Amino acid sequence: MKVKNLKLRNIGIIIPYDGNVILDENGCAEVSNKAAKLLLQNSTQWVLPTGEQMPDENESGGNDPEGGEGDPTPDEIIAGIKALTLEEAKAAAKEAKYPVEEWEKLKSKGLLTAYLVKKYKETLDPEGGE
Repeated sequence: MKVKNLKLRNIGIIIPYDGNVILDENGCAEVSNKAAKLLLQNSTQWVLPTGEQMPDENESGGNDPEGGEGDPTPDEIIAGIKALTLEEAKAAAKEAKYPVEEWEKLKSKGLLTAYLVKKYKETLDPEGGE
């Protein structure tokens, strides 16, 4: 997959199903077919690199080394979020389209990653009932 935003190069970002992936100097990342299909259908920020075809969700590929359902666990995703640098966390918040006024004042890595973890946990339990 290739990201359209020219500023997103040589950084790690969090992708649905695959968790933390690294964008190379061309803005490309190896992602699973399931994640690629989701990104292409639901985001205008991602395109297929030249010569690539729309992925078949049942084929193996991307970051799934065993070719099966290697979805990361919530704990693995949270660990990936906590491992982000401040700049990566800002890029993740922008990519997720979280309201800028909620996170722009968070100047430390710890606060911003805690905010991202909180937002991620909200997606696990959208009802908010704990």
